[in-house]
Amino acid sequence: MKDTGILVTLGPSSFGQGVISQLSEMGVSLFRINLSHTDVKDLRTLVAHIRKSSTKHVPICFDSEGAQVRTSKISTGTINVNDNSYLRISKKKVPGDYVAINLVPSTVVDDLVVGDFISIDFNSVLSRVISKDSEGATIQILNGGKIGENKAVTIERDFPLPAYSEKDLQAFEIAKELNIEYVALSFAHLKEDVTNLREILGKDIKIISKIECKSGIENLDSITEMSDEILIDRGDLSREVSIERIPKIQTRIIETAKRLKTPVNIATNLLESMIESPSPTRAEANDIYKALTEGANGLVLAAETAVGKYPLQVVSFVIKVIEEYKNQGGTEGSFKYFFDEAISFLPSPHGGKLIESLNPEKLSIKDLDLSNAIEISEEDAIDVEQICTGVYSPIEGFFTKSELESVLSDLKMPNGVSWPMPMLLQVEEKVFKGSKNGERLYFKYEGRVHSYIDLKESYQIDLNEVAKKWYGTDDDSHPGVKRLFERGRFCLSGKVSLLAKKVSEFDNVTMTPRESRFVLNKKGWVNVVGFHTRNVPHLGHEFIQKKALERVNADGLLLSPVIGPKKAGDFLPEPIIRSYQELINFGFLPKNKSILSPLVIYPRYAGPREALFTAICRQNMGCNYFIIGRDHAGVGEFYKGINVEEFFKENSEDLVIKPLFFKEVAFLEEKGRFEEIDEDNLSKYRRISGTELRGRIDSNSEVPEWLVRDIIWSGLRDLKNENKDIFC
Repeated sequence: MKDTGILVTLGPSSFGQGVISQLSEMGVSLFRINLSHTDVKDLRTLVAHIRKSSTKHVPICFDSEGAQVRTSKISTGTINVNDNSYLRISKKKVPGDYVAINLVPSTVVDDLVVGDFISIDFNSVLSRVISKDSEGATIQILNGGKIGENKAVTIERDFPLPAYSEKDLQAFEIAKELNIEYVALSFAHLKEDVTNLREILGKDIKIISKIECKSGIENLDSITEMSDEILIDRGDLSREVSIERIPKIQTRIIETAKRLKTPVNIATNLLESMIESPSPTRAEANDIYKALTEGANGLVLAAETAVGKYPLQVVSFVIKVIEEYKNQGGTEGSFKYFFDEAISFLPSPHGGKLIESLNPEKLSIKDLDLSNAIEISEEDAIDVEQICTGVYSPIEGFFTKSELESVLSDLKMPNGVSWPMPMLLQVEEKVFKGSKNGERLYFKYEGRVHSYIDLKESYQIDLNEVAKKWYGTDDDSHPGVKRLFERGRFCLSGKVSLLAKKVSEFDNVTMTPRESRFVLNKKGWVNVVGFHTRNVPHLGHEFIQKKALERVNADGLLLSPVIGPKKAGDFLPEPIIRSYQELINFGFLPKNKSILSPLVIYPRYAGPREALFTAICRQNMGCNYFIIGRDHAGVGEFYKGINVEEFFKENSEDLVIKPLFFKEVAFLEEKGRFEEIDEDNLSKYRRISGTELRGRIDSNSEVPEWLVRDIIWSGLRDLKNENKDIFC
């Protein structure tokens, strides 16, 4: 096992296929199955599921029940007992209530004696045996509290228990059958417990001995020598050692393991607050760091990943602390390192680096020579801003002729980085002829200084040839082709820098990649689905968004509808933004899993090329999944015959973001829900037509309730009543 490994306990919160695959991608060292909470008959199925779901080989560990006493079933799940009340421990099977409970193993009752102190569930309840008969024992509650089922029970004296339960022995045979890599021996008392287990398991399965009782500490050297690894279980250990002494005994055990050259792992309460919270406490961060500085080789996550709400965030935080421990930054006197950007588990920007060029020379606008400044279009201003803020990373400026030819022919930049979308600065002939390579040309937008380009090359293009390679057609009924033709054949290239962003009424809801990544990191999200649209949301969109969240067990959605200039008949920004805000406000999209951040880019209507381009933009924003529908960024009938999934697969080998493909979605009336269409039963579906939807809204016709939520429809009507335009 690797140094500073992460041992993850799987349970209800993490057994989902999506979580297991992501944990394996994150590089966890081991998946632990706790036999105290797992039925032996389920082990084969669980192991098969883990191995199928893992994208990388991650060893599996069966963690034995071991020599321990636990509570049995409680009819109501838990009971609360008061000081000075009485409770029966029965040998006979009982439901488990305020009158009587069972312990496991059942034979433990025979070894109890009057006067025994019994702690239940990590000392929350303390009791004493006051009488005993042939059917059980009666205990008096000295310190009341909650008793749950399958909770640890400590008899406060040396108490005879077998090293392995019957359930353990059955599990060991399954471990051999399934080639399980590790077995953890709970409550290792003696070196013989380890050597006997070695005889049972054979030489191929490694043994992790858990140090969690007094006898384990007393025999620490011999147990450690016989084991492949040891594990300090601070939870169970604190039932036998005063909790204020746990830090010191942890240090002593680690020192012993290092001396005997045996890897040592730390367990229990590493990130207990993250069972309920997406963020840890400072004390927990310090605890993990201290364990690493002392020499711990592995960190064990238990309830945090088995039943906690945030298993992926838990693991990502542990990885961050490990990386911080390994990083020597900040050790040489300077404090600057501590203010650098924190470690992130969001996907890296495309090309490996977020490109930003925001007035890099700190120029004063009032001192600039603007004699050669030219006015640029809204689309050009948008491209400059998205290049300079990193939305288009790794692009740094408008394309040279060789860059254009490379992207048109191979969907790659000349350096081999995938990039599907030409970045052209088309200018008037007089600007083209008046430009010199190497000079700086300033841009204005709506009369205000906006940005500049350091000119590298000027060139002319064959518009029809470029159109055919870019859009697959030179038909000027295609809006992208029409725009290309209107702009002309003269092009300038070079790196651009932003001086003053154009003012927009929607600046309060949009984010740059740096801002988006800041928010996602603050929320603790590591698994984000991006969604792209140029329309107001309908119920088919909701179906896809929720299915995507479920499919990859995502932390949340980054909803980034396009609000740049579009073709006539498309939706304007305000109705799109207002509609999504209403969906989130009314809870139709989960508030705690939805971020609205419109993206100011303009549609090229380039079909599969644009699907790839918009995916890259969302990777730069921090998404690691991206929803791609059946006709993503298409227009009319131009891209009907192209398999977008195959196109994406062939041209995205260096992308980190993963596409989530959906077939056409339609309403199945007989079931009252949306589904991906079954091609063999097309007649059963009510299909969605964006053109029809826009037409109904434009003419104030009734919109079916199965298609658009009433709050969306009423909001659009309100805009019309305010004499505001809805469409471009």
